[in-house]
Amino acid sequence: MNAATADSLAGTKPGSDLAFRILVVDDDPDTVSTLVEVLQHEGHDARGVTDPRAVIGLAKSFVPHVFVLDIAMPLLSGYSLAEQLRSLSLTHATALYIAISGQFTRPDDALLSQSVGFQHHFVKPCHPSVILRAIQQWSTPPGGNGVAA
Repeated sequence: MNAATADSLAGTKPGSDLAFRILVVDDDPDTVSTLVEVLQHEGHDARGVTDPRAVIGLAKSFVPHVFVLDIAMPLLSGYSLAEQLRSLSLTHATALYIAISGQFTRPDDALLSQSVGFQHHFVKPCHPSVILRAIQQWSTPPGGNGVAA
C-alpha cells in the first residue's frame, strides 16, 4: 500500500494526535498488514500478529495502549485473549480494547464484547478510519504512558 492509499483509507493527517502503541491481532494476514500500515502511517507504533498464542509474550515487552482483536480466531478467541491480557498488569487492564469480527455481527454480539471489557465492537469489513476514530476519541492512554507525537 502506498502513502496516498494509506491517506485515503485513514481519512486523517499523519501524526495529528498522540501516538499510541497498538497491537493488531487477527488470523487474516491481509487485515493485520493493512491495519498496521494505516496505523503506522498515522504516526502510531503499531505491530501485528496472526497467531494469538504469540500475543502474551509480545504484550509484556511492547505494552500496548490499544488492542485490536479479532473475536473469531481458530486458535484462541478474542474474548479469551482479552481476559488473559487484562490479567497481566494494570496497564493492560486499562488499555483500549477494540473487537473486530466478521462472524459475530449481531447487536447481541456487540453487547457480549462490552460485557467482557471491549470498549468497541466493529463488524468486518471495517474501514480503518472507523478504528482510527475510536482510537482518537480515546485520546489519552490510562496512566499517562503515551508517546507524544
